Amino acid sequence: MNKLTVFAALMVLTLCASPLSHAQGVPWFEVAVAEPGAAPVALQGVQDLAVDDIVFDYKAVASPPPGSPADLAAAQQADYRLYSPGQAHWGNARITLDSGPDADKLHSWMKDAFDQKALRKNISVTLFKSDKTAGRSYNFFDCFPVRYEMPNLNSSSSAHATERLTVSIGHIEFADPEASPAATPGNVYATLTDGAGDSVTDTWDSWGGGEPMLILSELLNGAQFRTNSPGHKTVGEITLRGAAWLSKKGYDYWLNKALAGAPWLSGPKGTEAGQVVLRFRKRPGPPNTAAPERTYIYHDCFPVRYVFPLLSVTNTTGNVMEEVSIKPIRVELK
Repeated sequence: MNKLTVFAALMVLTLCASPLSHAQGVPWFEVAVAEPGAAPVALQGVQDLAVDDIVFDYKAVASPPPGSPADLAAAQQADYRLYSPGQAHWGNARITLDSGPDADKLHSWMKDAFDQKALRKNISVTLFKSDKTAGRSYNFFDCFPVRYEMPNLNSSSSAHATERLTVSIGHIEFADPEASPAATPGNVYATLTDGAGDSVTDTWDSWGGGEPMLILSELLNGAQFRTNSPGHKTVGEITLRGAAWLSKKGYDYWLNKALAGAPWLSGPKGTEAGQVVLRFRKRPGPPNTAAPERTYIYHDCFPVRYVFPLLSVTNTTGNVMEEVSIKPIRVELK
């Protein structure tokens, strides 16, 4: 076999195994647009989708707020600073796609908006696993276009032309796939539990925050003497980060409830006290020994932020990550 034949064979194998060629043949995410009451139609040539974070207001309060768990009174007796969750805020989604028929449809949608016709449509986003089953889905309802960017035409550039539509989102729903993928072992296990002993455990790649703190109050403030005194106890926000391929059933349910105006969990998939149990693997000990775990139990929690994964056809390596941040009121250190 001569060198030219070997080189040609290697090129064929490289093209067949290329992640980019796989992404072009079998897209790993899909964006579909639908008129209200009609079936969604998938857009062809989508290059990337970026969605603004969901942010929930919250503020410190002097007494347990209406609708809060009953044990917040006990937290107040234990000198914990109390917080009340507020309104959810979400922003825009930006769809970038190749110039073509589907880009023309989005352009027509923008034109209709200018003409004050047929403003609102629904958008669904689905992430697929390697076996082509749905791993994560989002629904954006009552969207209307607010900005349309034409392709940059430059004769000195070899980049292909893309167009971008920015839409304002009316409401967001975390969809529950019919067959939810099994959670793979991770470094962090986060469990939502309820008073009846039911629980939902999701796995995450990492977590940060949740640190116990003491709020200092000024005791003396003079020209020569200044000192502080320990005041209320408080707990920092927890940020969980993990692969977006896996639906997080407990947290999807929680976020949907919070988006509907009920941030305090109750029912079989949550806890009346919004309890989150975090377990993580510590550094292993001697060889051939299991890694010990440490447990933190956070009480009276509510979500404060969700960060959508950035979806792009050029991202063909590594995991696509999502984040959720939670505000606890008190913590048990085990």
